[in-house]
Amino acid sequence: MLHTGIHGHSVIGLASHVWHLPQAELHEIIRQIATVPAPSDLVGRKVTFVGGEPLLSPTVLEDLAYTRSLGLVTSLVTNGLLLTDDLIRRLAPALDWLTLSIDSLDNETNRIIGRATRSGQILTPSDYLQRIKAAQRFGVRVKLNTVVNRANAGEDMTAFVREALPLRWKLFQATRIAGENEYDFSRWEIDEKTFRDFVARHADLSTLGITIVPETQGDN
Repeated sequence: MLHTGIHGHSVIGLASHVWHLPQAELHEIIRQIATVPAPSDLVGRKVTFVGGEPLLSPTVLEDLAYTRSLGLVTSLVTNGLLLTDDLIRRLAPALDWLTLSIDSLDNETNRIIGRATRSGQILTPSDYLQRIKAAQRFGVRVKLNTVVNRANAGEDMTAFVREALPLRWKLFQATRIAGENEYDFSRWEIDEKTFRDFVARHADLSTLGITIVPETQGDN
C-alpha cells in the first residue's frame, strides 16, 4: 500500500501524520513495483492508495492513471467525504477497486469515533449508498472496511450492506498501536468475543456473494 499523503486526525487504529510524498518519488516507487520480476504464482500486482485521505492529494488522478498505464491493478481507500458523482466518474477509468471506510451508520457514533469533519459534516447511510452505487455504475469494484470497536460493536449493518452489495467487507478488531493510540485505547478496546459476535451477526451476508474477512488483534 502506498501512503501518498496523510492529513487529518486519527481514527481508531489508524495513524495521525501529516506528510506528502513528492510525485516523482511516488512514480519511481510505482515503476519499480511494475518492473521488478514477480513470483511465478503471482496473478497480478496491485497498488493501493491509502492515508489518511488520499483524495486530498491534488495529483491522485494522475497517480492512478500512471499506475494503470504500467499494467498494475489500482485500489484506493477513502472515508468518502470528498467523493462526488463527478469525481467518481473521473476516477473510474484508472480505478479498479474503491474501498470505503465505514465504521458506523449512526451519526452520533460517527462523531464519537471521529468520522466527521471539523465543520461537523457526517455521511449518512444514504450518502454512502449514493457513492457506492455511483462507483458500481461506472464499473469500479467496491469493498468496505469497518473497524469494530466499543462504540459500534452493537450495530447491525446487515440491511445496509445487503443494499450496498460490496464484493468484499473487511472487519478489523480495534487494535492498539504503540505511539499512536495507546494512551486512549481503553475507550475503543473490545475483546475477541465481542468482535466475533459482530462478525457472526453479519455472517449471512456471505450468501449474497459478499466475502467477509475478519481480522482480530492477534492477526496483526
